Amino acid sequence: MQPSLTGVRVQRIDPLSSCHGLLKEDDIILSIDGHTIHDDGTVNVDDLNRLKLSHLYRMKKIGESLNIKLLRDGQQLSQEV
Repeated sequence: MQPSLTGVRVQRIDPLSSCHGLLKEDDIILSIDGHTIHDDGTVNVDDLNRLKLSHLYRMKKIGESLNIKLLRDGQQLSQEV
């Protein structure tokens, strides 16, 4: 991973998750819906505050999708989940 990139590594995927089959173990999630993921698993909400990454997907309603930018095998990809 390039030093300028930040993100979190996917350790496992729940078989019942909507991400199952789209994300793979060891993928690096770089951003969700345009929000950069920091190495500590947080995202900026403004200049002074950060929230945990989980806030981004927990705020979604059933049927709403996420745009995930990830790094897999050195290649940047986008997935809609």
